[in-house]
Amino acid sequence: MIETADGAAPDSINSSRRRGPAILAGLGSRLGRLDIIVAAATVSTARFFTTRFPLVFIAAIYLLIIIAAPAQITDIVANFSTEATRFQWTGFMLPPVLATAAGLALLASRHALRWIDLLIACMPAIALCAMAVLWAPGLLVATLPGLLAAIAAAGYARRFGVRHPRTALQAAIAVTIVLFAATLIATAISPIDFPVMIGPLTVLTLGLSLIGLLLGIAALRPALAGAYLALCCLAATLAPGSRPIPLIEPERAPSRGSPTVHAAFEAWLKSRPDLDAYRKAGKPYPVVIASAEGGGIYAAAHGYLALSAMQAICPSFPNHLFATVGVSGGSIGTLLYAANSAPRAGTRALVPCRQPDPRAAGIDTRPLTTDLISPPLANLFFAQVADFLVPFIDIFPDSGEVLAKAIAGMVPNNAHMTEPLRASWRPDGSRPVTLFVTTDIGEGNRVVLSPLDGAGAIGAASFPSITSPRDIATSDAAFISARFPWLTATARLQVSDNSYRILADGGYYENSGADTAMDLVAQIRKLGEQHAACAAGSNVLGDLGDCKCPVRIQRTFTQAADWSGCGVPVFLAYMPIVEANDKLPGYTYEDTPNPPQSWLADPLNTMLQARNARGTLAIDRARAAFAPPQDREMAQGTDVDNGFFPHALPIKDLRLPLGWKLSRASVADVLSISAKTEACGQPYDTESNVAAWTENNGCQMALLASLFNPGGAQGAIGRREWGRD
Repeated sequence: MIETADGAAPDSINSSRRRGPAILAGLGSRLGRLDIIVAAATVSTARFFTTRFPLVFIAAIYLLIIIAAPAQITDIVANFSTEATRFQWTGFMLPPVLATAAGLALLASRHALRWIDLLIACMPAIALCAMAVLWAPGLLVATLPGLLAAIAAAGYARRFGVRHPRTALQAAIAVTIVLFAATLIATAISPIDFPVMIGPLTVLTLGLSLIGLLLGIAALRPALAGAYLALCCLAATLAPGSRPIPLIEPERAPSRGSPTVHAAFEAWLKSRPDLDAYRKAGKPYPVVIASAEGGGIYAAAHGYLALSAMQAICPSFPNHLFATVGVSGGSIGTLLYAANSAPRAGTRALVPCRQPDPRAAGIDTRPLTTDLISPPLANLFFAQVADFLVPFIDIFPDSGEVLAKAIAGMVPNNAHMTEPLRASWRPDGSRPVTLFVTTDIGEGNRVVLSPLDGAGAIGAASFPSITSPRDIATSDAAFISARFPWLTATARLQVSDNSYRILADGGYYENSGADTAMDLVAQIRKLGEQHAACAAGSNVLGDLGDCKCPVRIQRTFTQAADWSGCGVPVFLAYMPIVEANDKLPGYTYEDTPNPPQSWLADPLNTMLQARNARGTLAIDRARAAFAPPQDREMAQGTDVDNGFFPHALPIKDLRLPLGWKLSRASVADVLSISAKTEACGQPYDTESNVAAWTENNGCQMALLASLFNPGGAQGAIGRREWGRD
């Protein structure tokens, strides 16, 4: 045998060379079969999720609710056992049970059901049980039977779908259409009372169940349904927008016009019933301006209760409150105060502040427990879905209109809520001027809605104005300021014959309201400067009224005031109603060695944090404008002469939800921290932020109360300074 140099036989070498391509070919064949298997598995997986998309989609939403745990939903669930009616107790689990059976019937008409299908269909009921375990264990008495009913419905639907697939399909379609039509008709006929009757949890489960079933019906003909939904999306994209805010024509509105700030302030000041008490005491007349920041229903509660609690201990407080500034939810709070509390001012003579008589009627908190979340949520799930499915036709009002009606009903049969904005204030009345701040999405600037022309709107627009004869309802003005994104659409306001503005939530621009309040303070101070110049013989342009009786702005309250002639010395005070914050802008309080960073989330987080920082900075600048130059942060304490009296709410410590429904327990928590002057200077639990802020509010309001005791009456609430050794 002939061998090669390395000892291998030539035939062996040739054989190996012939087997090489064969091995590669076999390997390629196996890889090809693997690709086919992977492709088949991918197609199978895609088909699995495509056919089950409606069930998976709704199940995913319920799971997302559990994971995200939005404060509004957790608060509703946590307080369900104490606030829900019997009808709501029995009703909120029925839609998921019905949707389980109907959804499986729709799926069984196309595919054989698997055990995983039953699990996905029961996921809403499972999720509701999980919510009960996490947030309200007492609710298990309703969710566990509901889960058992869903499991039974799933088993029945599986058996019936196998035996009678066509009948099951027809029954599921009929039930879905009839239930959606009935719910839609009820919502259209009674957009407020019907959703409130069934409750927010039932609205949520019913809405998600019907959307899932409608998607299930659409999945029966995916190509046709996809084309139609594309048409609906196109129509929604090309739609002209929401309906304009209803205008009140000049012939239907009182012909009071829109007075300027200067003219209105002078008329209001001259009509004050307790001027003589300050003239006799030689003290300037206190003029209070309050602002309430945004934050949904808890901000509304804070604004309303802080002002009402101050009135409860100081009956003369409404006579000195010239104006309130509201942003977003704070606008609802200032509106409620003007409608419900301020008209109850029972005194015209000056009365020093004292603890209210326990036998007297307390603050009416019923408006704050009004269910404002169910009406817009029902409109979103039912009316807006129907509008979406009927392209190019706008049939139903948007959620903003519905919520505005719900807000107007917070104080039933109260004419102030629906009267024209210009008519909402009289210079000789006890109601303050109400300013509602919105954001113009076209310019990114403020638009201030107010009965006074240009009030608080330095460098901003205002409505109504001298050039606009039309008006809007007061409740509409307040709610334009509180147009939350997504839940309610932006507002379309006609400001002149051929001009509209699209207005959004006022918190987009500046959430505290301090910028607008300080603009109003600047306008009043400017009036004092012009009066002083006019009285000195200077030629001053502007609406000065009678400068023979000048308005004199005085920077301190405790010093003697100049009441010579018919002039009136004025001491301006500012009461910002804000979220508790013990940090000053520009300071770093803790190390951040590894801050989170996200390419997707960073732009949105930046906008949100900038919004919050702008509000905090506005409050800080307002504080500096009132504080002595040597202590602009008032770190060394404060006194009555500073004129800055903040009222703070520890939102995170009280676990208050951002939304449009507040439980009775949460309302009681906010009330307990509002103007509790008896807590000032008393020992408290230093480990409790709530106790610390309760004392802070009590002391700040005691400082404010001293403004209403110029004669130094004994036993009256008040103190001259706080926080100084």
